[in-house]
Amino acid sequence: MCVILFLAVAPTVWAAETFSGNATPVRLQLKWRHQFQFAGFYTALEKGYYREAGFDVVIIPATPGTDPVEIVLKGGAEFGVASSELVLRYAKGDPVVVLASIFQHSPLALFVRRDAGIETVRDLAGHKVALAPWETEIFAYLQREQVPVDRLQLVQHDYSVDTLVQGRVDALAGYETDETLLPAAIGGQYRQFTPRSSGVDFYGDTLFTTRAMVTEHPEWAQAFRAASLRGWEYALAHQEEIAALIHAKYAADLPVEKLRFEAERMMPLVASDLVELGHTHVARWQHIFDVYRELGLVPNSADGNIRGLIYDPRRRLTSVGCCGCLQSGAVILAEVAWIARRFYQLNSRLRQQLGRTSGYRTSYVR
Repeated sequence: MCVILFLAVAPTVWAAETFSGNATPVRLQLKWRHQFQFAGFYTALEKGYYREAGFDVVIIPATPGTDPVEIVLKGGAEFGVASSELVLRYAKGDPVVVLASIFQHSPLALFVRRDAGIETVRDLAGHKVALAPWETEIFAYLQREQVPVDRLQLVQHDYSVDTLVQGRVDALAGYETDETLLPAAIGGQYRQFTPRSSGVDFYGDTLFTTRAMVTEHPEWAQAFRAASLRGWEYALAHQEEIAALIHAKYAADLPVEKLRFEAERMMPLVASDLVELGHTHVARWQHIFDVYRELGLVPNSADGNIRGLIYDPRRRLTSVGCCGCLQSGAVILAEVAWIARRFYQLNSRLRQQLGRTSGYRTSYVR
C-alpha cells in the first residue's frame, strides 16, 4: 500500500517542497580555487538544477591552507570536494560519506624544475616541495618510491604554479589537467612525476558529505548528488559555454583558452565509456585503503571495513517509514530516470563501437 501511495503522490509532495520558495541553504566547499575542475557544480548552480532540487547553494573556493574535509566536519559547509584522503579520514573515525567520484582517475602529480637537479622522484630529498598535508596520494607515491618524506622541505602550497616558475620551490603538487599549461608556455623546463607510474591510481575529486547529513536528511544527500551529476553531464557536453561562464562569473583571472585546455585534459579522467558519470565503487575504495595500509598510513586500530564510507541510497529505504518514502519519492524517481538515460547512452556507444569496421576498441587513460 505504501509503495502504491508513494508512486502516486510522491512527485506532488516533492514539487511542493521544491517550488514553494523555501529553498534550503547549503554550502559546497571546494578543494581548490575556481577553475574548470569544478565545472559541473557551477553548471548545476547557474542552470538552476540545485534550485529545482530545493537548494540555495553557495560554492566556496579554497584558500591556501584550506582542508575541505575539516571545513565540512566542523560545520563550515554541508558538502565538499576532496580526494582519496577521505578513506584515511574514515579509517581514523571521521564520519565522512562519499556521494560521487567525479574523477575516475586522479590528475594529481608532482612537477619539478629541470634545473633543480632532480632526475628521478628519489632526488626530491632535501628540496623545497609545495605539498598540502591532505594530498595523501602524493605521500603514498613518495613512500612507495622510498623517498624519505622527513627530508623534504615542505612549503605551504599557494595554489599557484608561479612558485615553481619563479624558483621559490623546486617541486609542487598540482593537477596535470591545468598545471602543465604554464610551464609548457615557458619552454617546458620541468619534469612531471605521476603516482600512477607506481601503481597509485586512485579516485580524484570526489563529492562528499557527513554521516549526519545522510542519516538525518537522506533526501537532501540524494537530491544534491543528483543535481550535481546533472550539472556535470551538461558541463562536459557544453565545454565552450561553461568555460566562458567560469571566466565571466568565477575566475576572471583565468583566460578562456586555459579553461578549455583544462576541460580537454579532464575528459579521459572524468568521462568513461565503461561506467556512469560519478561512479564510485566500494571495491576500489577498499583497494585505496589497502594501499594506504600497506604503506603504514592507516592507523593500526582501523578494522578495514570501509563499506560505511560509500553512500548507498538503498540503505535508507529500509530505515524510513511511509512518510519518509513520500517526501523523497520524486528524488528517487529522478535518479532512476537519470541512471536509465545513462545506461541508454552507454549501450548506444557500445553498439557503435561493435559496429565499427576497425573492430572493437576501448579507451585507456595513460
